Amino acid sequence: MIGEIEGELKEDIENINFFLKNSQNEYFIKLENKELSLIRKSENKLDINLKFNGEKNNFFYEMENFKQNFLVLGEKYSYNIKNKIFQFSYILFDENHNEINKIRISIENV
Repeated sequence: MIGEIEGELKEDIENINFFLKNSQNEYFIKLENKELSLIRKSENKLDINLKFNGEKNNFFYEMENFKQNFLVLGEKYSYNIKNKIFQFSYILFDENHNEINKIRISIENV
């Protein structure tokens, strides 16, 4: 996704709060106390709460005719000070705890 960032990527990795916007969606990302909230405001709202403490969270995904419950597990997050890149990854599971996909998101302050 390419878009505009409001907010700063700082060296304080434990408390990140910023807003991203592109032509289709708006995203709010907040990291606090090792818990990341990713909220997408669009026609199909998307809220993911990731915990980076080994605990899986419920995640409901809805898009047009598709509705499904999933589990998500925060895998890791990091901030590359030199390149000003914040990265986080999570694992998506079905309701039976079978791994479906690993997702990694990188946000670069250019």
